[in-house]
Amino acid sequence: MAKKPTQAEINLKLFEALNKLTEKVDNLSRQEFDDQSNDIAQTKTKKRGRPKKNEPLEEEFFNPVKTHSGKVSGKGRPNKFLEMMNDPSFLTAQEKKELEKDKKIDKKLKGKISPRNRQPAQFIDINCVKCNRSFNVSRQLVRMEEGKIKFTCNDCIGL
Repeated sequence: MAKKPTQAEINLKLFEALNKLTEKVDNLSRQEFDDQSNDIAQTKTKKRGRPKKNEPLEEEFFNPVKTHSGKVSGKGRPNKFLEMMNDPSFLTAQEKKELEKDKKIDKKLKGKISPRNRQPAQFIDINCVKCNRSFNVSRQLVRMEEGKIKFTCNDCIGL
């Protein structure tokens, strides 16, 4: 098992590395030193995101990545699920048949079942059991007790 170095050992190694680096910098001629600093200053860092208003637009910004289907998407990432489903080795023959049946059923059901197509709620006029005020409420809020229709309003319940 490797022994974990102590903080003093780490500091000593860092100090030795710093001494070697300073010796190399001292040995550089002034011209070599200037060349190295210019190279470092000229390295271009790639900026992320949309360019700011005053910055010129780069060519990469207008060329989004093409996906596997050849269509250009805004995000530029391929749809891995579609690739997986189109891969012939991924699904067995039985699973492919079931998938085709499911697609046919989905086409038949499309547009038929929807919360927008359900019957509208039926409202009834009823009096509160406690305060005897009249309300127009949905039938689902009314309860049956002892064969009678009963309703208690929110004010009387305490809501």
